[in-house]
Amino acid sequence: MNKALLHILVVPTLLFYLTAMSTASPEPNHPARALLQQYCKEDYAGKQLSSEGFEIMSYMFSKPLSSSPTYAYVIREDWGIVTEQHPQGNTVNAYMEYINLGKLNLKNLHYSASPLIKTREAFTILKGNRISGATGGVEPGGLRPEWLIQGSIPEPRISIDVAIDYLMRGRSLAKSTEGQRRIDKAINLLKRQR
Repeated sequence: MNKALLHILVVPTLLFYLTAMSTASPEPNHPARALLQQYCKEDYAGKQLSSEGFEIMSYMFSKPLSSSPTYAYVIREDWGIVTEQHPQGNTVNAYMEYINLGKLNLKNLHYSASPLIKTREAFTILKGNRISGATGGVEPGGLRPEWLIQGSIPEPRISIDVAIDYLMRGRSLAKSTEGQRRIDKAINLLKRQR
């Protein structure tokens, strides 16, 4: 086969293959994806349930909130993150996919189970400064993250074990036997959902 003909056939094929491979998905350690992965892991582990953890995690968002969450969603452990295949410069779209098991009221420690439905929660991750009008602007320690998740921090998505631990701590502080029984009922329901 002629070298010139081989060059004409092989080089464009190789270039097409390399271009397709480089745009198939964002690099697994892309800073926007890493930020969302960090947020989801820490949220699932219950970090947002403490006032200090809530404050630190809210600085991953473009508009930090000043008050702690009232509810937490209990989700299955098989959650995942999907990032768009072709990030657009300073914006990356992604979503978290999970199965919601129920909703925990963090104030009165009431838990209600939900139908098992797969949920997709969309996120937009932005590069640059906080959106104008945001409270704060610099995270604790004086650092300003390069990437921020657009909007305010949503209610926590926590594991069953974190929910049970939270309820157990609340049970130890309950003053009435009625309150303790209600919390025990919630704990037993969560244990059955494991």
